[in-house]
Amino acid sequence: MLFDGIAYQIFLFALGCGSSIYLMNLFLRKILGVEKKKAKPINDLHKKWGNRLSIGSAILIFCMSMAVIKYGPTASLIVFGLTVVMGVAQVLLRAGFEKKHAENSNDYLFTILESVTTVMILLIFGFSLFPDFITFVLNIY
Repeated sequence: MLFDGIAYQIFLFALGCGSSIYLMNLFLRKILGVEKKKAKPINDLHKKWGNRLSIGSAILIFCMSMAVIKYGPTASLIVFGLTVVMGVAQVLLRAGFEKKHAENSNDYLFTILESVTTVMILLIFGFSLFPDFITFVLNIY
């Protein structure tokens, strides 16, 4: 049929996630009164800590990815967990610096809410369009 297959699912995923994330960010900006800015460091200290965290997480995740080759699926779940922890750490670092140093007091709330809603939208669309993916990733049979 015309609407069967992975290409259609990927198209729906990209279109649905992209439009939902855009509309949710627009809604959050309107409610919190936050202006759209380029993603750049708040100050030099934020830049320094952001670079350290990015480099450290890249090295750690690369090393753990090599463990997947040796230890198999169990290590892949650990790599996924580390990736989540490093992502949360980067969002919290940015939100912390925005709370202390940003001109608008709602910038840090927008950063946290944007991250949470983006992850939720990706999970909802991903699990609804690709239901077998979770069993593949977590090796549930």
